[in-house]
Amino acid sequence: MLSYFQWVVALLRLNLDSRTPFLLGWRKLLNNTDQKKFRGIVETKFMDLLTLLAVLALIGAAIQLKIMQNERDRLNRDLQQYKSLADTGELDKLIRTKEEINKQVSNLQQQLSSLEEEAYIQSFGFYEPKYDFINSEDYAVRLRQVKLEQKRMIKERTAVESKTKLVFNDSEKKGRKLTENLQKLVLIAFNTEADDVILRVKHSNIQSSEERIIASFRRLNKLSETTTCEITQEYLNLKLSELHLQYEMACKKQREKEQDQERKRDDNERKALAKAEEEIKKAEQKEEVYRQEIESIRQAIQQAEGDKLKQLEFENNQLQRELEKAKVETEQATLRYRARKEGYIYVISNIGSLGQGIYRICKSIRDEDFISEMNPAVPFPFDTHFKIRSEDASDTLARLHSRFQSRRVNLLNDRREFFQISIDEIAQAVDEINRQTGMLNILISERVAQAYEYRRTDAERNKKTDSTTTDTYSYNATA
Repeated sequence: MLSYFQWVVALLRLNLDSRTPFLLGWRKLLNNTDQKKFRGIVETKFMDLLTLLAVLALIGAAIQLKIMQNERDRLNRDLQQYKSLADTGELDKLIRTKEEINKQVSNLQQQLSSLEEEAYIQSFGFYEPKYDFINSEDYAVRLRQVKLEQKRMIKERTAVESKTKLVFNDSEKKGRKLTENLQKLVLIAFNTEADDVILRVKHSNIQSSEERIIASFRRLNKLSETTTCEITQEYLNLKLSELHLQYEMACKKQREKEQDQERKRDDNERKALAKAEEEIKKAEQKEEVYRQEIESIRQAIQQAEGDKLKQLEFENNQLQRELEKAKVETEQATLRYRARKEGYIYVISNIGSLGQGIYRICKSIRDEDFISEMNPAVPFPFDTHFKIRSEDASDTLARLHSRFQSRRVNLLNDRREFFQISIDEIAQAVDEINRQTGMLNILISERVAQAYEYRRTDAERNKKTDSTTTDTYSYNATA
């Protein structure tokens, strides 16, 4: 086995990079010094290196020992502390305290979840009406009463109160005047903010509007603490009542406007039908007059001779032509009347957009493109379950809507013709109406929705999910 000296000599004789200063120095020393002397130099240097390494090792061991002793002392102190806690029962108290804190955290998390749900609902503009008046005029009357009550409080100086008397320049009179001016400023600021909020209230911001008025009330009272001026809770309640009344009155007016539009459409439809009926009646009366005149001429022809007979035959031919025209007019008036009443009843669904069990029951006077025009507004096309031609589409639609009134998806707006029912219930209702009226001609009857695009999309989505799951499993198995 080679000694450390032989290793050094062999290393220096290797063809290493001669440009390294360290190797150049040792190689020069090896070439210019005899081997015995060179060996002594190497051994001396090596021993110095070993001594240095030994000293460093001892210093490191001493530092590590000190660290271990400190850690041991800390653990002993902690152990003594825990023993004292255990002896005095404090440890059990801490454990119970921890359990109670965990329970409180759990309860707070549940409350937070409830609040988040409430905030989520409110973000959609959920609002519980505070009043239930029949029409907008009732809201307007109540709103005027609230504003009169506000004016009364301002006049009687109960809208803003001051709990202490101020003295200004050693004068109570000046102090009262200063207090009155401060109360006016606070009230003007509050009314200005509140009125601006009330002016802008709408369905999407009713909750935040209420919060803004309350925040203004608290902020102004906080700023007026030094002058002891304070807006009263009663006046705040009146302002909130004004907000609620203004909002609900606007909603009621909008609903009344929609109802007026519906009534106008119904009135126009009734007037058009009445006009068509009147046209039929006039055409039939005209036709009857011609028939009676023709019958009279026929009787006269039987007794007429010569020129008189020719004249009567000529008149008879003219009346026959007029009668044919009257018959055409009667037929056309009847067709117009039927066109006003006839229409198509559609029962459609969209499980991709609306979900299962939701159907729209609507009517159209057109035979084509009615459903296709609805499709751009939703992600997936509608499916037609029933297409029914009715001799009186308005009556048939009204019968269906009345039958499923309690099953409407939107209970506030009858113009939204969506119902949560089964297709079997609809089919049964259609059969019963047809037996009662005999006016229906069922053109399409499909119990199951095709929903081609939705089902293909769902299949593609499931395919991607299965592929991702398979890739993850393969990766884990390989790992």
